[in-house]
This record gives sequence, C-alpha cells and structure tokens, in this order.
Amino acid sequence: MVMVILILAFRLSTLLLLLLAGGRVVVAAEPDASPPGTEAAALLRLKASFKDPTNALEAWSPLLPPAPCNAARPWPGVQCYKGSLIGLRLVHLNLSGAFDFAALANLPGLHSINLRRNAFAGPIPASLATVRSLRALYLSHNAFTGPIPGDVFANMRWLKKLYLDNNDLSGPLPAAAIAGAPRLIELHLDHNKIEGAVPELLPKSLRLFNVSHNRLTGVLPRSVATRFNESAFAGNPTLCGAPGSDAKACAPVAAPVAAPAPSSMPPMTAADYFAVEDETSIVVVIGIILLVIALVSGAMVLMLQQDEQRNSAPPPAYYDAPVASGGIAPKPAVTAAPRTSGVAMETGGSSRGGSSSQGSARGGAGGKRMDEFVLMSKSSGEFGLQDMMKASAEVLGNGTLGSAYKAAMRNGITVAVKRMRDMNRVGREEFENHLRVLGELRHPNVLAPLGYHTARRRS
Repeated sequence: MVMVILILAFRLSTLLLLLLAGGRVVVAAEPDASPPGTEAAALLRLKASFKDPTNALEAWSPLLPPAPCNAARPWPGVQCYKGSLIGLRLVHLNLSGAFDFAALANLPGLHSINLRRNAFAGPIPASLATVRSLRALYLSHNAFTGPIPGDVFANMRWLKKLYLDNNDLSGPLPAAAIAGAPRLIELHLDHNKIEGAVPELLPKSLRLFNVSHNRLTGVLPRSVATRFNESAFAGNPTLCGAPGSDAKACAPVAAPVAAPAPSSMPPMTAADYFAVEDETSIVVVIGIILLVIALVSGAMVLMLQQDEQRNSAPPPAYYDAPVASGGIAPKPAVTAAPRTSGVAMETGGSSRGGSSSQGSARGGAGGKRMDEFVLMSKSSGEFGLQDMMKASAEVLGNGTLGSAYKAAMRNGITVAVKRMRDMNRVGREEFENHLRVLGELRHPNVLAPLGYHTARRRS
C-alpha cells in the first residue's frame, strides 16, 4: 500500500514533495533561482560582448548554478536583494571591448551598474539608453570618447547618479537633456575634454555637479556658480568666472575693424587744417557765450518769480467788500483744526494790539461782528477786516473746498485764512453753529477759531 502526501512548504518558491513508499522517504527540493532565460541568460549574453583577460568572471557559466543570485554560490560581481539581481559591480577587472547594455534591458530590477577602472573605450554605447530602470551608473576611469549622448538623460528617467569622470569625452554638454532629468542628484563630468558653455538651467534636484578640468568656454552662469563649490569649475582656463581662469577669458571680443573706404576727395593741406581749426574755435566761443546768457536769463526769471510769489496777495475775490443782503457767499474763517475743511487757522502768536473795525454788531457764533467779520476770540489780539485786507498774504495751498493763505497783519498778528469757494448749500445759521462747536473744542493739536467773514460773490 502506497500513501502519497503533498506538503506546501512555508516558502512559496519551494515545494517539498514527500513520497512515502515502503518505509522509504524521498525529498525533492529546487534551489532559489530566476526563471530560465532571464537573469542568467542576460548576464551570459553580456559577458559575450566584452573581453575578460583575467577570467575574473569565469563563474558566469551555464555549467555552474544557473541562478546568479544563488544564496549558496552567487556569481561574482552581482548584487542581489531577496534573490533578485539589483546591481552589477565589475570594478578594476581590466575589462574591455563593447559593453552590450541592451542585454540588460529586460531586467527591471537592475538599479546600478559600476564599471569603474576598466579599459572600455570608444563612444558610450547607444544601447545604454535601453536600461531604463537604472538609478546609478558609474563609468569613471575608462577611455570613453566622443560626446555625451542626450538619450542617457532623456530615456533613463529614474537616473539619480551618473559618474563619467576621468574619461576622454569631448563635445558640448547636452544642456536640454540634463535640464530635463527629473531625479538627477549627482553628475560628475570632470577630467574630460568637454567643450562649450556651462548650461544655465540644471535640475533642481541636483546636489553634486563637477565639470572641473575640461575645456569649457564662455561665462560661468551666476545661477550655477552660486549653487556649487568653486572647485567644481576649476581647471577650465577659458571659462570666465572659474577659479584660475585666464584674464583673457572675460575680455570682450573686439569687433573686426573695417578697412576705410577709399575717398574721392583730395587730401587736406596745412591751410585747410588751420581754417577748420579757426572755424571750430569760433563756434565753441559762440556756444559758450549763448550758454552763459541762457543761464543768467533763467536765473533772473527764477528770482523774479520767487519775489513775486513772496509779495503776492490772495486773489482779489478774497478782499471783496461784504455785500449787504441776501444769500450766503464764500466764507473765509479762522479756526484751530488743521484737518477741518472749509476754514482757516491761526499759525503763530503775536501782540495783542490789533486795530479795531468799523460798525460792530453782536451775533454770529457768539463773537463780535465787524462789517460782517465776526471775531470769535481775542486770544491772539483784536483785529478786523480792514487789518486783514492790509496784511501781506502768502499762498499756503489749494484744496477741494478752496485756498489757504498766511496773513501777517501790521499789528504783528499772523493768522491762516481759508477761503471757501462755494457755501450755497449751507445756511448762515448752520455755518455759525458749526463754528461754535469748533470753538468749544480743546485739544493740544487743535487751535481755537478766531473769527470768520461772509460776503456775497460778485458776478
């Protein structure tokens, strides 16, 4: 009687088949391995593309364990994680020939290739762009030549670290492709023969950038120079702004001097030279005289204008005599509030011996009327309309409601007068009540109203 029991092991990749027959136990187990035709086949194809003079990769053979990431005997130079190939580290093995990157195109888990210090030469293989899963590529200290292919940056969108230093690369940098690398963190291109200008736009993710000891020209962009250490640009004698660059690198390029056009005129004689010199001297003297006359005239006009402004009085409408009856005319007033519209204000202290006015009457805002001039306060002295009409006036400014003047009377009293153009919308009683309220205000920054005058506008 034969009993067969099938047990699934705790590891999903291994099946343990237990055959129990006649007291004999047969155990079959398959070691960790990638499916045929993937990792092992890719590495064998890759090995066939280059030369290995020291047989350092002799273990890469189909006769040995078929899985490069065999836990017991992994192939040399491979880097594995949980049984899968994630990187190749073939450093200082004197490998040469053509490195067939296309053999690794079907390994999506391959993230790193390190070929430092070998003997690979010639242009960087175009097949490199097929390994789209690479995060890091190290090709330093080889003999690669030619320009840097832009496809390296355009197709390998996951690339973070690229080391191409200490080769024999030449040509300009693929500026657009480098600027479009979204995840690039380190870019090492030093000790080559790269020519042209340094790109102005570099990826924002870039932290390490080295183009020292090349043949770069032009001006080092300020936006790039401030991001990286100055040693990253050293060793470029013709790069303006790089450490140790030649002084001529920053000198402006002189424009070619055009040959003088042949002239059909005969050469000038000594007499011609003297005549031209005399004419030039006369023109210069006349120009200087005219300039002096213009400056003196301008100064005189300016002085006359300033004198006229000092001696000018307010417009005649301000001094109009009051009209006897009917309507409310514009009202100049004396007040103490600089921010109150429609009135004027006292500007300075003075003596108290002001002249009196004619025909006084009581009323208005609680003050003394003098020919329609109402004196509300005698704190600065007593004065009337005639005193103000004889005072010297100075325009202080113009506002929405009217103009402001500084009036200095002969008795020593100086006040500020506000002449309002249109008060037809405000009655006399309302105007006087408003001034009475202003007169009761007491504040360090507000001067008390002194008086006001009303008159009908003349047509």
